[in-house]
This record gives sequence, C-alpha cells and structure tokens, in this order.
Amino acid sequence: MSVEDWLIGELKEKKGLSDDKIDTMIKEKQNQFPSLNREAAIRMIATQNGITPIKRNFKINEITEESSHINVSGRVKRKFEPRAIKIKGREGRVMNLNLEDETGNINLVVWDEKVIDYINSGVSEGDEVSIANAYSKKNKLTGSLELHVGSGTAISVTNKSSNRQENIKYDKIKDITEENKIYHLKGFIARLFTNDIYLVRCTECNKKVNVTCDVHGDKFLSKTLLITGIIDDGVSSMKISFFDKTAEKLLSLSKSNTIEEKLNDLSFGLYQVEIAATARKFNDVFSLTARDIKPLTYNMDKI
Repeated sequence: MSVEDWLIGELKEKKGLSDDKIDTMIKEKQNQFPSLNREAAIRMIATQNGITPIKRNFKINEITEESSHINVSGRVKRKFEPRAIKIKGREGRVMNLNLEDETGNINLVVWDEKVIDYINSGVSEGDEVSIANAYSKKNKLTGSLELHVGSGTAISVTNKSSNRQENIKYDKIKDITEENKIYHLKGFIARLFTNDIYLVRCTECNKKVNVTCDVHGDKFLSKTLLITGIIDDGVSSMKISFFDKTAEKLLSLSKSNTIEEKLNDLSFGLYQVEIAATARKFNDVFSLTARDIKPLTYNMDKI
C-alpha cells in the first residue's frame, strides 16, 4: 500500500469521508494550486485534517538533510532572478529565494516552470508564503542545506508585504560569524584575482579537473565561470567568489568590451555594490559565495 492509499484510508475511517468527497477535495486543491499533482494534493488534505504518518510541518531550524515531504511557512527575505540551465542535454530554468522564519533562514531552489512563473508574477520580497511538499538537499558546491521545490510542491502567498520597498538591513563583514547563512552586504569590489576564471568539473564524478577527467575523459566536462576577489565595506574586507550567472552579473557592471578588460576595470575598487552572499568557513577562515549582486551608489558615511 502506498502512503497516498494509506492516507485515503485514514480520511475515510477517521473523518468519515466518502471516495466522491475525497475526489472533490483533491480537485479543489489542484484548482487552488495548479502545479500540484494528485499525490501531493492527497498529502496536503490529510495534513490539514490532522493525519500525518511522519512530521511534515517544520520550522526552518528543524529541517535536516533527511527531511522529506516538508511543509514550511516563512517570509521571502530575498528573491533572485530565474537563470537558464542545461542538465543532461535539456534546457530549463531555476530560481532561488531566501526564506526566513523566527528560527532561521534557508535557500529555496525552484525547478518547476509553473511555480517559477507564479513566483515571478505573484510573489515579492517581504511576502509571507506557505510551501507544501518540498524536499531538502545539500548543495554539493557550497555544502549548505537547501529546500527544493519541484512539480509536486505547492507554494502560496498567505500575507502580502505591506511595504514592497522595505529597507534591507545590511550586515557588516566584521559580524560574519555563522556558516551557511546568507548575509546582505554593501561595499565595493576592492580586488579581483584574474589568473584563472573558469572552473572545470566532471559532472559524472562531481570533481574538479585540470584538463580531462581520469575516469571519463572529456565526456562529462562542465566549464563554469568563477571569479574570486575581495569585498570591502569600509571597515572590514573578505574574500568572495562569484559563480556562473552571478559572475556574469559582476562582469556586466563594467562597460568594457572583453572579459580581460572588464576584470581589469572592476579591479580598481571603484564599483560600489549590494551583494547577497553565503558564508563558508575553511580552516577557521570565513569567505563568501555571492548569490546576487547589484550596482549601488551610496555615501560611505552611511555604511
């Protein structure tokens, strides 16, 4: 017996619901959340009726790598633009949000095209949202825990932000003390390291390679733009890495023509930016991985 069959049996026995009534409730739930499949709808209905074979309603700090079928509510702290990706020869999009509640925050990775379209048009920073049937996964590159949204996941806005232009509380580099947390900084690019700006990996082994993979040759090689540098907020500085689309957004700040010219231009420390970045720790030293970057003009006295 599947979990869904068990849940339907529980709804019949404990709630006295008929097959027709359950089918009607499933259709109503799918009309409310168009991206929801039948199995996910059954799980939502059962959860709302107090029938849960495993824990499903989580606070963010309760989510672990082993968690599944996660229901969670929170506030959208940051919303990032969708980016194009190519996986196993297929093109698609992925979108990131940063979700927070009173216990912490977590990066939300959205894969389903319908959900991406819904978020693009209907979800803003500051909105409170409810997410049903997500799953957790550790990011192989950063090591941080993420919440993933696929075709079986539903997301809805439960409370619209009253202030779309809500001011972001910026963090200080000197106060970065928590690994895998997303920090919001403003400062300037103090320096870029321009010797090697590409990361080559074997997607089958998930390992960095120099030229070819010892096992798979050049069959599964992936070349990613990677730029490292220093971010300075006027008081402290820290190493920061820009990957792929975020690296492209960094390069777009400069109006120079070639990548080499852009890198040289950006390395002069004249570009003021707003950055969302994840903190990482290696050998007791913190560094940052940028998730988003925007140009910014500000008064240094107000940092």
